[in-house]
Amino acid sequence: MPMRLRSGVLLIAAVVFCIVGGGGCAPKATFDLTIMNQTDRPVTVGLVKDGPPYEREWAGPEKLAIESPLESLPPWGHVIPPGRMMDSSPVTGAFPQGALAYLRVYAGERSNAELMAIGPDSPDRAELLLYPGHSEIIVRRDETGRYRAERAGAGRK
Repeated sequence: MPMRLRSGVLLIAAVVFCIVGGGGCAPKATFDLTIMNQTDRPVTVGLVKDGPPYEREWAGPEKLAIESPLESLPPWGHVIPPGRMMDSSPVTGAFPQGALAYLRVYAGERSNAELMAIGPDSPDRAELLLYPGHSEIIVRRDETGRYRAERAGAGRK
């Protein structure tokens, strides 16, 4: 077999192995968070991933509702009471190039159906891009009443 053809066959075999082999070729990333709710009401928080491969533990309520009847799903995310802090357990996922992790925050303690009705432009929803490792995050409301999630120390001089 000529060298050029053999290289092409090996490349195709490697790609097929990565696809069929369960995503073993996608780099893994682990995230753990400390989240402080500095609002006057509870917030519901959870991790979501933008990009493949699909992983249930990284799915938002809208993606989970596609695979199961909404009423059969457990409540999405974790509720943090006002003025309280939550330390998450480390969460690992597959993050090939282009896939991103976000913390999603919803105002209040709500049902899955209510969470799905709160779109990305709602003042009652916030998202923050996450970086692997530990992050300390503060949830607050800005002067317009919109919920914000930001890294602790962001904007300080």
